[in-house]
Amino acid sequence: MVLSAGTSAGCSWSDHEGLCGRPTASGGPGIRVGPIGRLGPAGTGEAVVRTVSSRYSPDPERLAAFAQRIQKSKNPVLVYGPEIERAGGWDAGIKFAERLKAPVYISPLTDRASFPQTHPQFRGMAPMAIGPLSKKLRGHDLIIVIGAQVFRYYPYVAGEYLPEGAELLQVTSDPYDAAAAIVGDSLLSDAKLALDAFIEAVPAVTSRPAAAPLHIERKLPSPPNSPLTALEAFSALSELRARGRDRGEWRPLQISPISCSPGR
Repeated sequence: MVLSAGTSAGCSWSDHEGLCGRPTASGGPGIRVGPIGRLGPAGTGEAVVRTVSSRYSPDPERLAAFAQRIQKSKNPVLVYGPEIERAGGWDAGIKFAERLKAPVYISPLTDRASFPQTHPQFRGMAPMAIGPLSKKLRGHDLIIVIGAQVFRYYPYVAGEYLPEGAELLQVTSDPYDAAAAIVGDSLLSDAKLALDAFIEAVPAVTSRPAAAPLHIERKLPSPPNSPLTALEAFSALSELRARGRDRGEWRPLQISPISCSPGR
């Protein structure tokens, strides 16, 4: 954020919050719309540049309580959200899942992948609606949501928010998502820092086997379908990519900047 000295001195806390934006993991901008007179003599004085940290560690007592509940669970399940990838927690997420030997879903309508889809513990995307999601997680006594909302629901399909006998723990860096969660207990923290702390606090599970991998049909149909299935399309792209790389013709995708002018 850059403000002139005169402007920053004239801002109330509400103005400052609006200009800075609500601090979230996405680090998106904020816009404050208000009377011009509230901001004082804008553009006067020397520019003042400020920086704000966007990461924070979990509360130690709260984290210890979460770790204890995770350790006591008999059949936990993990739901990973986009905050893990944004925080650089890809490897930590894999390590924690393998340490816990729990199946892993990605959160509904996620905008980033935070767990490898080829990993044997991967179970796909969690259903988006209340009833189907609860049904999918049935049999698990503890649902551990890291870096995601609880939950993104669409469309409305009636059902219980949690399967019978299940509890939910949420780790998020967004106070709004923690407050908006319909069920469960929340811990505010950067996703990677929380995962690193869980890895240290939760012993590796030896009492149960790792979840069996999903069966994914990788054999291409013969003759090809028309139109192509997703598996056939990606297979064709992989083959073309390999040919281009072998011939020295493959290049990373380059996106040219778009020039916009008024009226266009």
